[in-house]
Amino acid sequence: MTAMGIHREVGIFGKVEGYIGTVEAQGCGTLHLHIILWLCGSPTSKEMKDLLATESFRHRVATFISSNIRTYHHELTSDTMHDIPRE
Repeated sequence: MTAMGIHREVGIFGKVEGYIGTVEAQGCGTLHLHIILWLCGSPTSKEMKDLLATESFRHRVATFISSNIRTYHHELTSDTMHDIPRE
């Protein structure tokens, strides 16, 4: 515990170094959150830019995204998802 009373623990993403977020209202008035977390030990912005310039790192990022990020909508199937044009 710090002098300001903030208690930090390692969470599901690791130890958070910093964060920024904002709440936004959609057209119908529902609220949703946009947040960026910066984790301890993460590359600096310069290091990240250099990493993203390499094919091997971009492949690792794409593999991570396709393995971990999912969506669901009751009217969509994997077939209809593939039919949606990419922009």
